[in-house]
Amino acid sequence: MRGRFSVGAIALLATSTLAACGGSSAPATDSASTSGNATTESGARILRFGKSTAKAEADAAATNVAAFFSDREDGFWPAACSYLSVGMRNRTQQVGGSGQCGKGVRALTTEASKAAGEAHIVSVEDLRRDGNRGFLIYTTRAQNTKAMRMVLEKGRWRLDAVNPTPLFS
Repeated sequence: MRGRFSVGAIALLATSTLAACGGSSAPATDSASTSGNATTESGARILRFGKSTAKAEADAAATNVAAFFSDREDGFWPAACSYLSVGMRNRTQQVGGSGQCGKGVRALTTEASKAAGEAHIVSVEDLRRDGNRGFLIYTTRAQNTKAMRMVLEKGRWRLDAVNPTPLFS
């Protein structure tokens, strides 16, 4: 990411996360923001997936998702690819041809994922975890609630997709 986040963006992310969690360092409860009724089938499954994690773990995952979005938007492909899981990097390299992760990310990224305000996290709602797999649930600047599929590799949450899943239609 190389200095792509402004102090204001980080402060906004931290402030909105604290507000959503009530400022507590205790793990988020299952009845917090994930108690809404998802209107997509996949959204409903994601909201029931695993258990909520502690705020710090959700924040760490959100930082990686936000960095990926920023680098993807700016065309910093090696940096964007560094936030992907090993499996997702392999898939993007297959799609991009000749091990070209960046070309694969470009090819796999949907127009909806690039729409105005969709690639900017304004509120971290939850990180639902089951073992080393999870979904980061967040609200975008466009006020849509999304989930990004994540994998915990070597102690770090990495994206296991290049496009988030909408939870509500």
